[in-house]
Amino acid sequence: MIEFFKADKNDVAQLKMLWLECFEDTNQAVDLFFDKNWHQMRAFCAKDNDRIVSALYLINAVLNGQKAHYLCGASTKVGYRKRNIMSNLIEFALEIAKQDGDKFSTLVPAQASLYEYYARFGYKAECFVEKRMYSRTELLKLDDCSAIENYDFEQLQRIYLENNFLLWNNNYKKFAREYYRLYGVSVICTSDCFALFEENNGCAEVFYAVSANEGVLAKRLIENSNAERFMIFGKAKENSNKEKCGMIKSLDNNMTIPKDVFIGITLM
Repeated sequence: MIEFFKADKNDVAQLKMLWLECFEDTNQAVDLFFDKNWHQMRAFCAKDNDRIVSALYLINAVLNGQKAHYLCGASTKVGYRKRNIMSNLIEFALEIAKQDGDKFSTLVPAQASLYEYYARFGYKAECFVEKRMYSRTELLKLDDCSAIENYDFEQLQRIYLENNFLLWNNNYKKFAREYYRLYGVSVICTSDCFALFEENNGCAEVFYAVSANEGVLAKRLIENSNAERFMIFGKAKENSNKEKCGMIKSLDNNMTIPKDVFIGITLM
């Protein structure tokens, strides 16, 4: 008989095994995920006679001053798929999150076909990113650190992103920095900039960045990359050429879903 639970520390060993079975992550990356995030997330699982057969994770965050989370790591053992176990587990986890006071749930579907699946639970595709292209010459013209200040990660997000973004805490930044480095991603981590980027064929793809201002980001990228082209993914601006990147659901009937939400740092 399948039963649903909020997982505790005694379940971690089984949760790690399930993650490794379902995702192409290394043991080191999985250990890092659980060791660094356990106290800032809630884990939920489905068990069959004390054997974990399905799981998901809600990482704590804030959206527009309200409690929110990022749902990730949804996974089910091969022999237990297509039995509505994950659907029931999602509903179970979201009900507890609602009782905990969460107002919004966000996620990024692992593949485009899953947008339709999550829509069945009330998730809306209101999360976007904007892609901007710069040559090295264009970034050099923006290069400006004339007003350097020391910020923590939460301050940087508020300064750079303003409204309608998922606010990650300082501890999650530490996890993201170590996690992405395991996969060869370049990380900029200074008092005025945090950025994650990969280089390929002379182009640096910056898939997450927050900084004191655009000039600071330009300078830090130039200092840390020899690329001639830079593709920067960031929060979509009004009337911009935005791309769908995630979904959001309101857990409170009195809360309206914000438009153009930016999730930012996600798992690979």
